[in-house]
Amino acid sequence: MRWILSMALLLAACGTPTPASPDGGGVCTGPTDAGAQSEADAGADAGADAGIAKLGIVTPDQLHAELAAKDFLLIDVHTPYAGEVPGTDAHLVYSDVPALVAYIGPDLDKKVVLTCLGGSMSIDAGNALADRGYRNVRYLLGGMNGWVAAGYMLTHN
Repeated sequence: MRWILSMALLLAACGTPTPASPDGGGVCTGPTDAGAQSEADAGADAGADAGIAKLGIVTPDQLHAELAAKDFLLIDVHTPYAGEVPGTDAHLVYSDVPALVAYIGPDLDKKVVLTCLGGSMSIDAGNALADRGYRNVRYLLGGMNGWVAAGYMLTHN
């Protein structure tokens, strides 16, 4: 089950997120259609995997709203540098998982949002963090390209 979810994310087959969780995010379960599962259904089917962390998503509009009362780390994992979503806390290379873990710290419930240009680097980094037990990691759906397409500006250092 976990492998299937990872492959779906890596292939950017997310379509639209599942209904928002109370914190505004969702879990990517693949393309939305009549047969798509909800978060609750996916959790019920997980059986032994029910306690395993899953990579969540945040849409540009959700992230924009959440930035007003920011209570999470916003980490840009794109390489090379291509700008950033305002409020970005750090720039770390998506493939340097030890650096990501060191920056986030030992709190496996720490809220983290990952960004990159299109989403794939964030998905790779997020899956690596989820594999290490982090339970509250989301990635920006569509990356910074999606952010700009939604009408928001990037900043540049």
